[in-house]
Amino acid sequence: MLAPLGVTPGDMPLDVTSIIMSVIIAIAAMQVAGGMDYLIDLAERVLRR
Repeated sequence: MLAPLGVTPGDMPLDVTSIIMSVIIAIAAMQVAGGMDYLIDLAERVLRR
């Protein structure tokens, strides 16, 4: 199957997809464990200085 410009699509970049999924899972785990609240509190203290 050809794309509109006559170029065939390449393989799906599994490395990039895996990294994005890992980051999303890590953020979700931090949210459940309360780590996001800690980071927001820490950032607020740094910005207020």
